[in-house]
Amino acid sequence: MLVIGAGEIGVLVAKALAEKDIEAIYIANRTYKKAEEIAYELGGHAVRLDDIRDYLPGADVVISGTGAPHYILTREIVEKAIKGRERKLLLIDIANPRDIEESVVELENVELCNIDNLRVISERTLKMRKEEAKKAEAIIQEEIRLLNLQYKRQKADRLISELYKQVYDVRIRERQKAVNRLSAYHTIGDIETEVLDDLTHSIVNKILAEPTKVLRQAAELGNEEFLDVVSRVFCLEKDKVKFEKIKQSKFDQIKPGCAKEHAAVKEEYAVKDQG
Repeated sequence: MLVIGAGEIGVLVAKALAEKDIEAIYIANRTYKKAEEIAYELGGHAVRLDDIRDYLPGADVVISGTGAPHYILTREIVEKAIKGRERKLLLIDIANPRDIEESVVELENVELCNIDNLRVISERTLKMRKEEAKKAEAIIQEEIRLLNLQYKRQKADRLISELYKQVYDVRIRERQKAVNRLSAYHTIGDIETEVLDDLTHSIVNKILAEPTKVLRQAAELGNEEFLDVVSRVFCLEKDKVKFEKIKQSKFDQIKPGCAKEHAAVKEEYAVKDQG
């Protein structure tokens, strides 16, 4: 890589490219001492500005930014430098006015990037990054929504699990009672037992299908009060459910299936009201 000029922008570009495992870096500057300082910083070699034609044929990348009022690299100079070589030559002109004659792009295996090209590339890259950022933001928002939904569903899932366990326990007991009663009259085979099992299983699933859907919808809407009432109605999560949000009028709507727990909660709220 050949760097012509020791300006700030040129040095920054050279530093960025130096990290790409470039074998040799040559720094040419009008002031040789300055070229030595930059070369030392980049781990390269200083050359005199008048000698750049000698190093140009071996360079694959040339960065020029001298601020000179005339072309540093004319078409003729570049054409002579690439004569007999098949490797591509990348010329980066960051000077204003230009250091490199624009007609060099007509030469085979020569690519020229100037400030205008770099600005277009930068704008295109920035646009792509903004588009990707929007996509990433949309993905993040969707994941947050799903996590929030999952969090809300957790309580409903616990209640549903407890409800199914409770009802299935009843199913097993009642099925066994039916088997015992039938066995008193005649021998019950595996087929009859399986039919009773399938029948009770199907009845339970069909009865609980709609309540399951309603509980999940309530959880998604954040209706904690409804979930608490359902939990109390079916005696679910006895040690976990909190009733701070349930108004006194709600207890009148609770079925008397859990009389002891029902009375205990009423008594608890009566004590709080007296306090």
